[in-house]
Amino acid sequence: MLRLFISALIYRCFDFQTKSSRKEVLSFLFFSTLILSVTPSDLQLLIFTFLFIPFQSLQIRRLHDAGLSGWFILLQLLPVIGPLYYLFLFLPPAEKNNKTPEEQDVVKRL
Repeated sequence: MLRLFISALIYRCFDFQTKSSRKEVLSFLFFSTLILSVTPSDLQLLIFTFLFIPFQSLQIRRLHDAGLSGWFILLQLLPVIGPLYYLFLFLPPAEKNNKTPEEQDVVKRL
């Protein structure tokens, strides 16, 4: 799980195109909550700022895996619907288009 957290934090920080699994979202939420809970309050805002963009890209990748548009991320800004938005992150993967772009090209060639 730590490997998934580090991958989402460092290697896939600015990747908004591919897909992420539910396990990756859960590991990121677990470790970021753990880090923020043991950090002194003076540094929490700095760490939260550091984690903000990787978490946004992870949410967009997870929405892509569930078969939804990345624009659904804007639902979290609405007052009543915002907390319910996080249920979208735990939807099962989409069946119709659950292939990577490389796999889709191979299928199109055949």
